[in-house]
Amino acid sequence: MTLGIVLFLILALFILIQYFRLGSNKHEQERSEVFRRLAAQLGMEYAPKISTDFRKRLKLFSRFSSRSHTQEYRLSTIKNVLRNSVDGVEKVFFECSLRGASTGRNMEPVFYFRSASLALPNFHVRLFNTHQARFLQSLGQGGVKVDHPTFSQKYLVRCSDESAVRKLFSDEFLDFISNNDSFDIDGNGDQMIVYRAMYEDGSTGNMGRLDPKEFRDVEQKAVQIFQYLSRRS
Repeated sequence: MTLGIVLFLILALFILIQYFRLGSNKHEQERSEVFRRLAAQLGMEYAPKISTDFRKRLKLFSRFSSRSHTQEYRLSTIKNVLRNSVDGVEKVFFECSLRGASTGRNMEPVFYFRSASLALPNFHVRLFNTHQARFLQSLGQGGVKVDHPTFSQKYLVRCSDESAVRKLFSDEFLDFISNNDSFDIDGNGDQMIVYRAMYEDGSTGNMGRLDPKEFRDVEQKAVQIFQYLSRRS
């Protein structure tokens, strides 16, 4: 292969990479504009990135703070931030990607809530398949035992204060989560996050970014989860 051919192939590869990069950037700009318009329709503020203060608050959650966590979200990838504060409840939506995952198609939707009506123990709820649950139980790592057969077959709960988290989870809340197994939840003090459920191995049945047309439906379910937990805390 002559030097001329090698240089031609390198140039062709470079042009191809730039073509796909421009296409991706255009798609992201169009998506951001859709969320900007959606924020205006919903009476929410829009920002392309998060603030430094909000970044610090997110680090209180293991999803954003443990570099050894295989499912940790990368703060640096957060975009399309929608925020409002009504009746003492701060609600923030944003997209971000997992550590080790590419941005774009793998961006995950997250809802954040902060309110004085929340007084949550430090807990998290994770979707687990049956085999994972049985394996962890055999190792004595089955988490908090929750008296709800359907919920217990699907979810693992971890909390340093087991009695507090059992008191927190009403039968109505457990029924709702069991029938809408699309979310994982983290709580800590006066704030919580609700995000798309994924198994411990990092897989999820909801791959692909949130369709903006589905935003209101997903938001409504996230708000319901907040309301269930704020009533009991």
